[in-house]
Order: sequence, then structure tokens, then C-alpha cells
Amino acid sequence: YWNTPTSLSKVLKEVDWKPRSESELFYHTIQAQLILDDYSSLLDSMLEWVKAGQTEPHLLRLMAHIVLVNRSLGLEDSSRRSDEELIITQYTKYLMKEDKLNVISWYVSRLSPQVQL
Repeated sequence: YWNTPTSLSKVLKEVDWKPRSESELFYHTIQAQLILDDYSSLLDSMLEWVKAGQTEPHLLRLMAHIVLVNRSLGLEDSSRRSDEELIITQYTKYLMKEDKLNVISWYVSRLSPQVQL
């Protein structure tokens, strides 16, 4: 009883979880950091993945939407705006490559004017 974890971070550390794939590890990391309400660490992780080119399309879309949701809730860190914009920019580049012209403008409009493509 006395060894029972008392915080969410301790609970997550106690869970004996092994990813079956690299993709699963990304989603688990996102889930854990959202549960812990650690947006700064989540943003760091997402930037690392984007810069390393390790993002498949669905993961990139999820990351872009996490940034957009945080912005719409007023939770963004203004000092990290360029980091957030890098994630959205990468997603818009993917959309352009896939000729998804009907949705690109919505995402580009969420970028600051100097970053808009």
C-alpha cells in the first residue's frame, strides 16, 4: 500500500509498457505528456521528431492539431511560436506534396504572415 504511486508522473513510470513499433512510441510519448500537462516537453519531442524527419503523415497531422488546439485555448507559449510554426509548416508542406489544395489555405492562415508560404 505504501509503495503506491501518488502522482501521474509516478504512475506512468510504474507502468511496464513496451512499444511494439517506433510509431507506437511516438503516440505513447504524446499521450503521456498530455496527461502530465507538459506542453513544453511535448513541443520539444515533436520538434525533435520533425527535424529528424521521423514523422509519418498521421503523426504529423496530430502534432499540427495539438499545436492549433493549444493556440485556440490560449495555452501557447509566445516564446516558442517559431517552434510551433515549424510543425504547422511541415504539415502544410506534406499537404502540398499530396495535392490537398482544398485544405492548405486553412493551415497556412494559422501561420504568422512572415512564415506563410
